Amino acid sequence: MKMRKHAVWGRLLALVLLGMVLLNGAVALSHLYQEGDQGLEIEKINERLMELGYLTATPGKVYTQDTTHAVLQFQARNGLLETGMVDEITWQALFNESALAYADYEEETVWAYDAAYRAMPSASYFASESASAMNYVSNVGGLDDVGLYSAGTAIVTNYIGLVFAAVATDYFPRLAATNSNEEMGLAVNTQAELTILLLAPLVVAFLVFIKPVIILLYSDKFLPIENMMYWAIGAVLLQAMGWALSYTLLAKAKPSYFFLNELVTTAWGLPIKLLCYKYWGLTGFGMATMICYALYLVQVLIVTRKLFGIRYGLSQWRLFLLLYIPILIAVAIKVFLPENWSYIAGTLVLLLTGTCSLFILNKKMDLKALVNGKLKRKRQ
Repeated sequence: MKMRKHAVWGRLLALVLLGMVLLNGAVALSHLYQEGDQGLEIEKINERLMELGYLTATPGKVYTQDTTHAVLQFQARNGLLETGMVDEITWQALFNESALAYADYEEETVWAYDAAYRAMPSASYFASESASAMNYVSNVGGLDDVGLYSAGTAIVTNYIGLVFAAVATDYFPRLAATNSNEEMGLAVNTQAELTILLLAPLVVAFLVFIKPVIILLYSDKFLPIENMMYWAIGAVLLQAMGWALSYTLLAKAKPSYFFLNELVTTAWGLPIKLLCYKYWGLTGFGMATMICYALYLVQVLIVTRKLFGIRYGLSQWRLFLLLYIPILIAVAIKVFLPENWSYIAGTLVLLLTGTCSLFILNKKMDLKALVNGKLKRKRQ
């Protein structure tokens, strides 16, 4: 069954946007505000959130639970990664004239996020995982490792996350509109398939050119995170498979199920990350990311199958394995070949992966006809 063609442009736009971000150097995270912080910058954030309608009264100069709740809603409405913290990307979006206000929410979306927030002991619990990890790194490895860890996490979370944020704006409404578990299962399989087709070339590109990317976004002083990034970026396809399933909990089950699933993940994920860091340093964080996404995929497979009877089809697993082969090859090239040769060989693997992804996408969606139709409408 062919995928819905009108959804393609938003997803392809995500890749174009990501490329533009990287080519223009993107801004490293100079802001990172979270619950408990105080000061004039926090007051600006609260006032802006109140102006947009996400807060009914400003908490002043303190980043409270209400601020976290408001930031989560703002990030959800504006297609940002939902962390409850204000990083550089959220800051720029918040103070942009085109920022979407609370009044622009669809009623169902507001209910879902409000209900989910109320079902949680604290919306900042998930954000605290990152803070706990950084505190541990600071005590064990020092402030230098904290900066390196933050930079590595930012690359994966904010730049790769742009793709997830872009496709989620279309995926969630489609899931919510399904009328049966069979229809929802088809939507999940289709979404997972499309997402890994879009992400695979991007992942290979990151793996091949991760060194210049780190220097471009930060500086050569951050190169110690290179090995960490091989593991973390290599886990993105696992993340995509789990992500497509997990949204069914938010769209069709009670929102509290979704956050309970994330809460359980955080409970076992944090110890794994800290243990891996203890024994393997920053590279251990990358290894832990791979382990956590693999375990998360198993977890959501079990939960969604029990609740909805959803499972991935054989074709989805074949595609997943097919596109993981060039990722493994790219990692091997970077590890075993001299640097100059690794770029040449890696570029060939990237071209092969991109060609393969485009071929499969075109077979499913007839991209040529879609692009020609779009160009034709522009000329009219």
